[in-house]
Amino acid sequence: MPSTTQQIPYADLDTVRSNPENISVICPLCQKESTYNRVSDLGITGFIANQQVNCLQPECREAFYLCGDMLGLNFQLVILSCQHLIDTKDYTRCIMDLTQAHEMFFKLFLQVELVFKPFGLCDASHLNILRKLEQSLIKELKTLAFAKLRNVFMHMMVSPVQHGNLDTIYKFIGHLNDECYAKPPKVRSLPVNAKGNLNPLLNSIYRSDICTLRNTVIHSSAYHPTKEEAVFFYRETRKNVLGLAAILDLKSEMHAYRNC
Repeated sequence: MPSTTQQIPYADLDTVRSNPENISVICPLCQKESTYNRVSDLGITGFIANQQVNCLQPECREAFYLCGDMLGLNFQLVILSCQHLIDTKDYTRCIMDLTQAHEMFFKLFLQVELVFKPFGLCDASHLNILRKLEQSLIKELKTLAFAKLRNVFMHMMVSPVQHGNLDTIYKFIGHLNDECYAKPPKVRSLPVNAKGNLNPLLNSIYRSDICTLRNTVIHSSAYHPTKEEAVFFYRETRKNVLGLAAILDLKSEMHAYRNC
């Protein structure tokens, strides 16, 4: 007879380990670990809560509830996962993942400023325009690499967009690949430090050489990052990216900015 909802146990929260691709947990019945791919096993790309699964161990296969997912902003998990890469001496992947985390952070910032916040200020009559904004931004982001993303981010910190003018934002998105963003703004143009350690973090991310090292790794097969380089950029990325994300209060859900 199938188990009822009340009879299905919950996994122990302390046994859950998660990253952007997988979530692992100890089965509360057989006490063995199963690892689920978010897409292929669970069909879920976002946060997992109270998800009924079956143990993957052949001798068990019992149902239980999976909760305790720690998926937040994707770049946060990518950064924190790099400590394991350092521990296992996978320094090349560490540098690659840290660089990708920067790109993910820049892209979320653009999404928040150019889509989420305008959404928060608009009524239902503007939803079609907002969808066009989002589609246009997604198209442009596919063509932007690290250097251009960082430049656009820095320029927007110097000259914030006006969230209430959808036409202006649409035009702004269409010019993200323009030559004016081939270079970052002058350091002296950075905004007054009105929010905690904003300016020191902006200066640090502005000067970071992590992309240069990543490109050296990609284009020079003979070069392998050292532990010292991996540790340095791990600490720098945690400070810069996680610090800026906290100060800027970035959220990955559009509705978090409703009536902001």
